[in-house]
Amino acid sequence: MLAVAKENLLASDLVGYLFDLDREMAGGYRQLFDLSAVTSLLSDERTEAFAEIIRERELSRPAGPLALVAADPVLAGKAQLFAAKAQVRRPIRVFTEQHEARRWLDSLPDEGGEASVQSS
Repeated sequence: MLAVAKENLLASDLVGYLFDLDREMAGGYRQLFDLSAVTSLLSDERTEAFAEIIRERELSRPAGPLALVAADPVLAGKAQLFAAKAQVRRPIRVFTEQHEARRWLDSLPDEGGEASVQSS
């Protein structure tokens, strides 16, 4: 799965994304979340709160590997904070370029219905 965030990223956008994952029963798929075009960041407190939600969800739902793409150093730092706080069992990594993230996701073994990220 590929998700691209642009401009102002709000907490409500992230919650909507989670609802979409649940509706499509896609939480177990490999996910690439590209933050490169984001211009407005969540606070550290909101980032940590969202990471807590993600950790809790992983206990009751399938959670596929997650690659975050953020080239900007400030965005990358926020993505690293999220990754550190959200990771339970599934791998979460931060990359500066989408092709690196895709390569990493494609290198992971399939586990119970996960799909590779497809080029778009």
